[in-house]
Amino acid sequence: MSSVATDAYKRTLEPHHNWILKSTFKMGLNAMPDLDEFFVRLGAGSLPGLDRDALEADMAEVAEAQQLIVERMGALLFELDLDPTAKT
Repeated sequence: MSSVATDAYKRTLEPHHNWILKSTFKMGLNAMPDLDEFFVRLGAGSLPGLDRDALEADMAEVAEAQQLIVERMGALLFELDLDPTAKT
């Protein structure tokens, strides 16, 4: 998970961060657990019906909802002529 998260960070947020934030994120991303440990920490297997498959399904649902929010926010920014990706 650490390498996937690091790659995502480098593509999205890193260009906007100063060296202090970059260092902080690097430390945090390097401390991430592996995928199996991640699910254990989320509680997989600790309660009836809370297994890895159920958690993955819930996470997919949350990600889908977040994607809709991001798309709507982007459309609103564009509509208000506040598109941060527009070149001036």
